[in-house]
Parts: sequence; C-alpha cells; structure tokens
Amino acid sequence: HCPQIIFDRYHVVAKANEAVDHVRRAESKTRPELKRSRYVWLKNEANLTVKQREKLAWLTRPSMQLKTTRA
Repeated sequence: HCPQIIFDRYHVVAKANEAVDHVRRAESKTRPELKRSRYVWLKNEANLTVKQREKLAWLTRPSMQLKTTRA
C-alpha cells in the first residue's frame, strides 16, 4: 500500500550489495576460501584486475557449489 514508492539506482544497488554481502559472510564462516572476496563479487567485471579475474573464475567454478541470493 505504497502508491508513491520510488526506486532510485542508489538504493537498488545498495540493497543488492547488502544481499550479496550477507550471503558471502554467512558462507565464508564455513568456507575460508571466500574470505577477502567481497569486491570480486561486487566490482564490475570489466574493471577487475587480472588477479581479481582469476580469483572470480576460481570462485565460480562448478565444484564450488555456492549459494545464491535475491535482493
């Protein structure tokens, strides 16, 4: 019942980042390889360094079986 609700880019991105970070933190408690990976998940893939691209490729391999989230 919010007829005047507004979506702005800042708050949409903030909520998405919050959801990703929540899942990453929860999962990193049992999976130490996810520690220190926050910016690899949140950064635009085109702006990743070579090292960050390698880490992202390693983290997204099928054998990792990572959880997913929705914002």
